[in-house]
Amino acid sequence: MKKMLAALLVCAFTFILPSGCVTQFGICNTACAGTNIHRQAQNLQKLAKVWGFAKYTHPVFLAGEKNWDEELLALMPVIRFAPENTVNDILYEWFINLGDDGYDNPGSLYVTARTIEFDNLSEQDILDIRDLLTQTPWISLIGGARELDHFSYTFRVDKSYWPLLQELSQDFTWLNSLTEMEMIVMADMGWIADESYLGDGLSAILSRFHSLPLERGRNTPVTFTDRGTADFSNENFYRQMDYNDDGYRLLGLFRLWNAMEYYYPNINMIDGDWNETLLEHISEMLEGTGEQSYLLTLLSLASRLRDGHVFFAKNNANILHSVFINEYGRYVVPVNLIEAEGRPVVQQTMRRPGGEQGPLIQGDVILRLNGIDIDDIIEDMLQYISYPTEAKALAFLLWRSTILRSHSDIMEIDILRGDEEHRFVAEGIYGGAFTTQAFQLLNSQILPENIGYINPAALVEGDLDRLMARFADTDGLIVDLRRRPSQSIQFYLADYLIEEFKPFFTLSFPSQSAPGAFNFMGTQYSGGKFYNPDAYFYDKNVALLMDENTLSFPETVIMSLRNGPNVTVMGSNSAGSNGDVTNLPLPGGIMMFFTGLGVYTVEGEQTHREGLSPDIYIRRTVEGIREGRDELMEAAIQFLLDTKGGGWDKHD
Repeated sequence: MKKMLAALLVCAFTFILPSGCVTQFGICNTACAGTNIHRQAQNLQKLAKVWGFAKYTHPVFLAGEKNWDEELLALMPVIRFAPENTVNDILYEWFINLGDDGYDNPGSLYVTARTIEFDNLSEQDILDIRDLLTQTPWISLIGGARELDHFSYTFRVDKSYWPLLQELSQDFTWLNSLTEMEMIVMADMGWIADESYLGDGLSAILSRFHSLPLERGRNTPVTFTDRGTADFSNENFYRQMDYNDDGYRLLGLFRLWNAMEYYYPNINMIDGDWNETLLEHISEMLEGTGEQSYLLTLLSLASRLRDGHVFFAKNNANILHSVFINEYGRYVVPVNLIEAEGRPVVQQTMRRPGGEQGPLIQGDVILRLNGIDIDDIIEDMLQYISYPTEAKALAFLLWRSTILRSHSDIMEIDILRGDEEHRFVAEGIYGGAFTTQAFQLLNSQILPENIGYINPAALVEGDLDRLMARFADTDGLIVDLRRRPSQSIQFYLADYLIEEFKPFFTLSFPSQSAPGAFNFMGTQYSGGKFYNPDAYFYDKNVALLMDENTLSFPETVIMSLRNGPNVTVMGSNSAGSNGDVTNLPLPGGIMMFFTGLGVYTVEGEQTHREGLSPDIYIRRTVEGIREGRDELMEAAIQFLLDTKGGGWDKHD
């Protein structure tokens, strides 16, 4: 194989490289600029897709018999400079030489997931069924769930074995309750069958990889956690990579793109074409040099996911912060900004280390920085932020970084104060990192209006039951979910607010045997004193508070608690980024975090990006910020006072 690649490499360079052009491995200097960058990017795009598919489906990689990165790095310069009409043949020969030419399983495209639901079985019967499923080689047990007196197991079985399973059902009557679990292919797999794109030989051989073996080696590109999320622990960090080496730069890009293509549960909801996004960023990687360019390109690619969970870290430090320091400046104005009415507004000012107060005050609307319109600065920064929607873009940016930064410690800032524009000169702080902070939340207490207030972020063990005992005679309850709860109140508080055991969301999990597909399962229930038999039913009105900072676990809590008949959600749409966080190692010692599971309502509706919608919309205003008011809190108190006698229907 290595000899074949070496010969192809020599051939490719002989026909393509201009006379006198000297290259390092995968690196083309200025003299090579005549070799069409766009054509190289198209060649490499095809390589990225074929390699990624092979990486997650071919037995030599699943068994850990070959190193997928080494294969890519050896093949990359061959494909990059190959004539267009030879690329498919080179990829075909490479794929054939990997060994096995596919899984000959003509009866099915993907494995199917099945759920056994049964009641009135003894604990021993349930264990015996589990043992049967785990000991049958063509069945893979996914998990079990118990809901009151109902129990179920969910497992995978290839469709070609379905007749055999039906035969077994004659001996095991519980198999008659089998139901098929919905599976949906999220990845774009149409290119594999496109002979005009791959050529008939390569298309045919890739199309033979259908349902995959469930067994994997220890060193395999992806495994799966007990929770069901993808685990990329076997990927190499290449901590000492040369950031000028195109090979490793492209490896990072290809790894990120393919991991998202096959294991990001919301790849079908991104803006634009993911394939074209790959092509665009290959060109950026080829044209850039150095660490800053590498990191910016990865951030830019990840931003297209529109996933609020996306986060990059290196040595436990926030990469976005270091990248923004290099790109936009280390000096920052010591203020916190928050979005209001679609504009960045000063929410809080901090004194400089010497105690001096800067010229900006609470409620100032930022217009320009150093003569540049602040909207232009925001637009430029947003290309590196994975924000869910345009409506939430500014809030997401301000939550993650300050926009008032410069390479100089002296900055000229234009603001709107009331109805008048003002220009100030502000002195920045070296190395500061000021970001949006939620309004300072109160401690859990009974408010003067005889309304109970719970700050879930500050709860410790035992607090919830003690608080609910105190709140029994209050006239209403506020649960503030603008920060992440410290306890599993989606279950324990639900027992006080919901009389019946009710479903509140459904999860989708990446298929372990069909890369790019997701299984819908894992409906969760709450309420009905299932978790806390001693809970009483709180029959007064309850207000749940949320805004764009309500992200991930708080969204789960709201989906559960809003099942209560007296519960009303107030505020603005939540972030729309829920589902367990998964991490992906990338070359350069980088760890990328992203959403690993899909989250849906029990009706099957998406929550990603758009977020949860409140029953009553309350949006912050510039005036409210100027006056230091928590407008959502005020509105919740007034709502509970107005409705304590009943008569409110949140569905009206």
